[in-house]
Amino acid sequence: MKKNAPLSPRFRRRPFLSIFPVILFFTLYPFLYSSCASIRIALGAPTAEEYYTIGMAYFELGKFEDAERWLNRAKAADKTLNASEYNLGRIAFETGRYEEAAVLFEKVLAKDPVNVMALKAAAYTRIKTGELEAAEKLYQRVLALVGDSADDGYNYALVLYALKKYEDAEKHIAGNQYALLENKDMLLLYARTQKAQDKIEAIDSYAKWLLDNSDPRVNYEYAQVLENAELYARALEEYRASLDGLTADSKEPSKGEVRYTIARLLFTADPENPEAITELKAAVADGYNDFEAMEKLAQGEKISAARKDEIRVIVDDARRTEKERAAQRLAAEAEAAAQARNAVALSLPPDGAFLSEVPGLIPGGLYGSLDLGSRASLVYRNYLESKVIGTPTLMDIDWSGASVDSGKTGPYPVKDGELSSQVLIAEFALGGEKTWTGFEVPLGEGRSILEQAKTIEVPFKFYGFSDTAASFTVILQLGPLSDRNRGLSENPSGIVERQLYPPPEIEMNNPAAFNTLGRIGTISLDDNERRKLKDATHLRLLVLNNQGRPFSGRVLLGSPLVR
Repeated sequence: MKKNAPLSPRFRRRPFLSIFPVILFFTLYPFLYSSCASIRIALGAPTAEEYYTIGMAYFELGKFEDAERWLNRAKAADKTLNASEYNLGRIAFETGRYEEAAVLFEKVLAKDPVNVMALKAAAYTRIKTGELEAAEKLYQRVLALVGDSADDGYNYALVLYALKKYEDAEKHIAGNQYALLENKDMLLLYARTQKAQDKIEAIDSYAKWLLDNSDPRVNYEYAQVLENAELYARALEEYRASLDGLTADSKEPSKGEVRYTIARLLFTADPENPEAITELKAAVADGYNDFEAMEKLAQGEKISAARKDEIRVIVDDARRTEKERAAQRLAAEAEAAAQARNAVALSLPPDGAFLSEVPGLIPGGLYGSLDLGSRASLVYRNYLESKVIGTPTLMDIDWSGASVDSGKTGPYPVKDGELSSQVLIAEFALGGEKTWTGFEVPLGEGRSILEQAKTIEVPFKFYGFSDTAASFTVILQLGPLSDRNRGLSENPSGIVERQLYPPPEIEMNNPAAFNTLGRIGTISLDDNERRKLKDATHLRLLVLNNQGRPFSGRVLLGSPLVR
């Protein structure tokens, strides 16, 4: 068409996109298209290519919701299907919908298996979804097509490293020496793959990286390699270099962790060096609290008895300080939450508590039966200490003077600053025929608040377990439960029950999920459960042995908070 030739009738009816800037068309077209039917008729039906152009204009402006709308229209036509789905995948990725993005990219690959852009996008998205095996296979396809891509080569090596295929990752990186020299991230990953295999070559790789780069975390890794090679003096220099570069907020490693590592190295290389004790104290002051590691340190064969005593004093002081801080934090959090949410605490009167009756609502999944013959008695300890003036004082759970009262079975009260001022303890031994135990507490006058409750927060913790890998369940029940003095049967339909431990997100027998820190079990109530609690008379705590494996321990129950 000549420059000054008149437009054909076809072009007079519909704007020709190549004449105007895309952004101007993008601004006007949605208005024209949607404002009135007569204008749409005058313009004529838009094509899939025009939908795609509008969608991409929105994409470039970061207006992803609008872009999705137009691209979804565009993908109805075969001509723009692949490009639309690919860009819809990009939008899903940008907005954090990684699983949806991966599905869209893989749809493109189903029709076009050698589409490098879609392969790269799908591979990187599978890293985001945590499906590393799928990412590995996708990167293998990418590198088969564009083997000289340094970025994709690095990502592939990173996936291999994450899959703990350290040897494969090292070989892949070593096969691309040019990228290794040009890419500092590749060089660091190379050093880390060698470190993971305990290769002495990691020393040279870390040293090369540190010639032109600095990072206290890398200094720490380098020091570990040097220490493993028994190059203690050089390792100490790198640990101190790492320490100098860290801040009070640093993690992995923290300043406390590095200081402890320095102390441990000094105890290994020069046990009588006074700096070892100084560094250990500094580590604790910086928040290091791995007490098991410190106690193991005190068992070293090269350490003198005097040094061992010093370490134990430091550990004991640190434990005491940590416990006080934890108690203060939990108490402050509980008080703030109670004030903010107008919480009411249910009292747990120890003088009314007793060994649990057989529940009317029987929890499932336990080992053995639930009857009086399989119920274990509760150990009763007296935590009251009479002072000189004759006033009995309730002592803390860590008090060593508590004596066992063999004439009693049931829960006993103690003080525990982490949960509340007073808690009740179920202390038991389960195994063999004894598959369950528990206690009941009558609810006082404050029980009327339960019929208005939205949630009940139950503070509890574990203490003194003989086997932290034991599989057990802790159940809480509220309702018109059996009273020991009346022996009335229970109506299961009137009981509200919740599992406090294990929480649903962990496995029943996962020892890593067990610890002795304070916990909060939150019970959310619906209208039907609130109606049940109108008639509640007792609270019951149950401990059930799931596998028959013998174990003993204590469950501490604090006053529930009703919100």
